[in-house]
Amino acid sequence: ETGGREALLHDLLSFDLSTVNLRLIPKTSALLEQKIRSLDHVESWWLGRLMEGATTRDTSSWCRLISKARLADDYLQSADRIGIKRRAADIEMGLAMRKLVPRIRERRTVDDATLDTRRVWCWELPSLDDCRAAFTEAIGQAIAWPVDPGGETGREGGKTLL
Repeated sequence: ETGGREALLHDLLSFDLSTVNLRLIPKTSALLEQKIRSLDHVESWWLGRLMEGATTRDTSSWCRLISKARLADDYLQSADRIGIKRRAADIEMGLAMRKLVPRIRERRTVDDATLDTRRVWCWELPSLDDCRAAFTEAIGQAIAWPVDPGGETGREGGKTLL
């Protein structure tokens, strides 16, 4: 009532907008939370695997070589557990994994555990640290990854899960 509106208008008109980059969004914890909440089902499941530091829910370490079927089963169990009705098909999951883990490789190997001579399609994953770095890059913001009690966040399990 005593000239406040006029003063605000003066401040707004005299402010130099060239000093502000309106397209540069501050990287806050709220922005990270928003990004995580907007992940699709496969991305959200993969973030869970990276946070746990284990390739599947039934393992306790990072396995570099894992059968595609076993990884897909882990995703499907996770989706069922949280009630996702529209789950990704194998092809969609493969496309998402290639996007989330750029250095992932696909190969066939023999299942030594069962002495089965049939070859199994597998994913050959980079180290846990490399997978986390790729996910961080895909998100475009730093993530506070949990620290392994032994201090070895990038510890690689020597197991092969087929």
